[in-house]
Amino acid sequence: MAKCRICGDKHWTRNCPQDPASQHRGTPSSSEDASKPLVGIFFGDVEHFVKDVLDRTLVAALPWLLVVADSVVGVVTGEEDVDETRCLPLPDFVACPFVVVGKVVPEHADLIQRIARLESLRFHGGASIKVFSLTGPSPQSEWSFVFKHVVPQFVSQCQAEEPQWFLPPNQKDGRMPMLPRDGIPFPVDRVGVVPVCSTDSGLFIFLVRPPDTHGQVWTTIGGSVRRGRPGDEDIFGTCRREWDEEALAFPFDYALEAGADSYLQHVVWKANGQDWKNWSNCLPAGCAVENGGVSSKEVVRKGESRERLKLRHRDGLPFLEQEKGAWFRLDAESGRLFAHFEGAAVRGDLGFTVLLSEDLRGRLFAKFDGRMALPAAALPAAPLVPHDVIVSPEGLKNKLEVLKFSFGDLRPEVSTERLLRCVSDALDHPGEFRYQFYPEEVEFYLSCGADPLAVDGLPTGVNSVLQAVLLNDTLNKNVAFRSAEHLCRACKEKGRSLVAEELHLLQRRAQSSTDDLRPRWRQLAEQKPGRRS
Repeated sequence: MAKCRICGDKHWTRNCPQDPASQHRGTPSSSEDASKPLVGIFFGDVEHFVKDVLDRTLVAALPWLLVVADSVVGVVTGEEDVDETRCLPLPDFVACPFVVVGKVVPEHADLIQRIARLESLRFHGGASIKVFSLTGPSPQSEWSFVFKHVVPQFVSQCQAEEPQWFLPPNQKDGRMPMLPRDGIPFPVDRVGVVPVCSTDSGLFIFLVRPPDTHGQVWTTIGGSVRRGRPGDEDIFGTCRREWDEEALAFPFDYALEAGADSYLQHVVWKANGQDWKNWSNCLPAGCAVENGGVSSKEVVRKGESRERLKLRHRDGLPFLEQEKGAWFRLDAESGRLFAHFEGAAVRGDLGFTVLLSEDLRGRLFAKFDGRMALPAAALPAAPLVPHDVIVSPEGLKNKLEVLKFSFGDLRPEVSTERLLRCVSDALDHPGEFRYQFYPEEVEFYLSCGADPLAVDGLPTGVNSVLQAVLLNDTLNKNVAFRSAEHLCRACKEKGRSLVAEELHLLQRRAQSSTDDLRPRWRQLAEQKPGRRS
């Protein structure tokens, strides 16, 4: 978060309540205006129901959900006959990041009680809605509003109602904000469940991967804590639910070794068969667990049509998040992972943070010290697991550090090849997440000596790496700008001016850009065209 140039607090200067100009942007300036009664609604996984079944925004879905809450007993499927005219008038709600917030005005004095009925709704998969009251200025759809007004009050209420989520950390990752001297200011938000197996060849951990269309980075089974009713009782309950949701063919009680000391809890503030491929990942009725996870039972997969996605909400079909799993050997000294196949990449928030914790590795290996290990035949021996696992920047902000950790100093020719491949794959596969890249990748390859003027391997009709970036309209706006900025600077250092077609694309970007980036795009485009060498 940026440091405000007016008051020094951690928010954008344009949002500072002490800025006189803020009155013209709708930012409250008086203490009276800043303490209005508000109501907040966390939809959690119900957001998927609203998107897949109702095909509405969260705000637009409120009247439908409120009428259903008054009339439906049982699981909500989206097939209900709903007369939305029965819904009493509502004030204007604002969709903020992660939460919907509305003002409680005098004519809607019973608003919080009415909205609280949403907590009684039940959905397939156990998803639920959390309603809470707070005070603050008029809601704004900006992160600054959420961090300053919503999060502190929500956390305070959570501490009073559900203290089991406030656990001291075993590890702190990244720069921590100023913390109070007493108490724990952060509730646990997400869990990762990592099965560990001890063999004669060492320790192995089990990771999973989503369908190819959603990336090829290995990660842990896990997800967000489900608070409120009918939420998770504690951390162990969250782990059990997430495991049973994602590893459908292997129930939690079957996969976990019995006993209270069968797991380690590692809190981080801000981790089957050797080639487990279970294309449905669901245990069919009457089938033995030893089936290896392969079955013919119907499931709903990521990326399927909206009509298919409706089935998880209407009929309660299992939603398949992970398609593949594999065991990875964990090196006790370094915390690095090794695989029995080439090209594996693990999420940065696991491979660059959790597994690098010497405390965790020490506790983990001590736990298995003296225990009977599985025979070497159970999993591949160490020499058969020789391939380094790359740590992906996914999941972390310090992506440049992660890339340096994974690749070290690449040779210039290798860096050039990787640079050409990443921008070309993204352009050839528009909108496909697994082919998109980070600007830090462009920066890293250039720092290793990649040639920004190379063209061999670019798609047909594309005459420069910069052009490949500028032609890709599906790139995130910040990714596109920062990548272009790195490439323009690299071209200048090579003594090559931008050519007319590149300047034209930069000007096009400036015209279509958002207000915050438009001046910076124009600055890149303000130079005389050169000749292509």
